Amino acid sequence: MKTLILPRAGDVARRGAALFEEAVRLNPALVVALPTGRTPIAMYETLAAERKAGRFDLAAATAFNLDELLLPKAVPQTFFQFMTRHAWGPLGLAPERRFIPDGETKDPEGECRSYEEKIAKAGGLDLAILGIGADGHIAYNLPSQVGRRTHVVDLDADTIKTLGGHIPGPVRAITMGIETIHSA
Repeated sequence: MKTLILPRAGDVARRGAALFEEAVRLNPALVVALPTGRTPIAMYETLAAERKAGRFDLAAATAFNLDELLLPKAVPQTFFQFMTRHAWGPLGLAPERRFIPDGETKDPEGECRSYEEKIAKAGGLDLAILGIGADGHIAYNLPSQVGRRTHVVDLDADTIKTLGGHIPGPVRAITMGIETIHSA
């Protein structure tokens, strides 16, 4: 693993986009884990502009979202809504090549196992694009709730506040575990 420390958020977005573009050029059928949150929006915008200019193509790539809230898809704060708005469409990911845990599932533990099976069926992750939350979380692997593989977490009040808007608590989420992320 190589760590880069850059001085400004715009630098991080441009460098992240360039690294992602390079990975896709080397392997057009890349299997990637994609994040949500404020941080990756500028990177997604940069990549969408590159796609529009004909310099970036995810047509053969497969994407797995790092996490999803256990809420109906129609709730504006779900990561399904975020990815639809900022990533999947703008980056040209085909619907059959984009995966996110089912936040509407009646069986969250079963959904965790199913998600891991989908990742394995895709050949595993080649690349994981990550951010680190203010409290140290990676995906929703909160410092107090780290799991090895995809698992369910209970979000604390501070984390729920970062989602914006009013979401009645408690809120749970499905997140890729650290071992799954490290497999990239």
